Amino acid sequence: MAAEQEFKWYVVRAISGQEKKVKSYIELELDRAKLSKFVPEILIPLEKRYKVKDGKKSVKEANAFPGYILVNANLVGEVAPIIKSVNGRCWIFRSRWRTNSFKNW
Repeated sequence: MAAEQEFKWYVVRAISGQEKKVKSYIELELDRAKLSKFVPEILIPLEKRYKVKDGKKSVKEANAFPGYILVNANLVGEVAPIIKSVNGRCWIFRSRWRTNSFKNW
C-alpha cells in the first residue's frame, strides 16, 4: 500500500429523506469490515433556512441537495462494493471532469 492514499469525492444517490440513515449504514458497514480508514468523510450537504413567523426569526437546517450524500474515499478492495450494497442507496458516481474513468468499477 502506498504511503499516501489518494482520496476522491464521490456522490451517492440515496432515497430522498433517508440520507442520514444511509450515511449511518455506510459508516457501520465500513467499521465492521475495518475499512473506515479508506473513507475519512461522509457529508450530507445542509443549508440554513431562515423563517420569520409572528415577528420571531427561526433557523432550520435543511438538505441543500435532497437525496445526495458526498463521500470522500479511496475505493480500494471492498470499499466500493460495501458502499454499493447499502440499503437505501440508489447509485454512486464520480464527476467526469476530474477523472478519466471509474478505474476498477
